[in-house]
Amino acid sequence: MATEDRGSRKKVPQVLATIENCMHLTSLLVQALSPTVAITPLLQLPHVGPTQLRQITHAN
Repeated sequence: MATEDRGSRKKVPQVLATIENCMHLTSLLVQALSPTVAITPLLQLPHVGPTQLRQITHAN
């Protein structure tokens, strides 16, 4: 990438990188669990809640 200072041209990639990082952080926070609640890492999977966890563990 060119290192020229042409007004806001240099700022646009920084803004896009910031937006991309925020989107990535949001997806991480949505699947995060409190350490006191996290009984198993399976609860971090999408669409797996306590009910589904009971079904998985009692299926044996």
